[in-house]
Amino acid sequence: MSSEKVNVLIVEDESIVAMDLAAGLERDGYHVAGIADHAAEAIELFKKQAIDILLMDVQIIGETDGIDTAAELIKIRPVPVIFLTAFTDAKTVERVKKICPAA
Repeated sequence: MSSEKVNVLIVEDESIVAMDLAAGLERDGYHVAGIADHAAEAIELFKKQAIDILLMDVQIIGETDGIDTAAELIKIRPVPVIFLTAFTDAKTVERVKKICPAA
């Protein structure tokens, strides 16, 4: 078994939530490769590092939301995405399912 940590990119526009997620992940043995609060920053961090998994808020700062940002990132390099959201309306769920069919 490899001793390398799993690299996680957190995309969350609420800094206190992002910091809490990062602390919990680090405590559990993951490596937080970065925290972004908007699409352009997420894409830049993703391209610079070997990200293994995305924690993606559906609502982030800017015109491009988390769902569209995740779609762009997995075109660059397929990785698992865990969406974070309080929105459970049918439209949001259907958009997520197009990105992650098992959702």
